[in-house]
Amino acid sequence: MSLKAIGARLLAWRVHQKTLKWAHNPVVAQRRTFDQLIEKGRKTGFGKEHGFSEIREYSDFSSRVPIRDYESLKPYVERIFNGEE
Repeated sequence: MSLKAIGARLLAWRVHQKTLKWAHNPVVAQRRTFDQLIEKGRKTGFGKEHGFSEIREYSDFSSRVPIRDYESLKPYVERIFNGEE
């Protein structure tokens, strides 16, 4: 077996183990993802305007960030395209 094949098998095994971990603990995986997204969002203009630094739970998020269509989000997207975020 070549070195490349061994490396590919090890990588596939590692990815499989990670997948099993979140598949067996979906609530934990979702919580971790939520926390990571909020943490990254705190540094953005959108996050600052919506108080991401105060968000601890999904209920905090849903009360601070209203559901919007693209037109409502367009100013934020334009700022990203212009390198302002």
